[in-house]
Amino acid sequence: MMWRLVWLTIGLFRHFMSRANGFVRYVADSSYWMYLIHLPIVIWMQVALAEIEVHWTLKLGFISLATIGIALLTYDLFVRSTAIGQVLNGRRRSRVIFGRHQD
Repeated sequence: MMWRLVWLTIGLFRHFMSRANGFVRYVADSSYWMYLIHLPIVIWMQVALAEIEVHWTLKLGFISLATIGIALLTYDLFVRSTAIGQVLNGRRRSRVIFGRHQD
């Protein structure tokens, strides 16, 4: 069963991701920054939302989406087209969210 799942996953990705995709490229470029920055954001948000009486699944979803949003926003503003981005990703790339998109 696991081998079939592996081959199915590979086949799906080869079929649907066979061409260049700007969104996938952007997320791939930002992934290391997101990895580095996510833990302080998650801890801060967990502490901030600890006393709110909401089901834990709603908190999980909100914290996950907010963390991804904050990480992508900070990546675009402070990393992508700066020296930090050059250290993390190689050559500098233009901003996508707050600037013209040129690759």
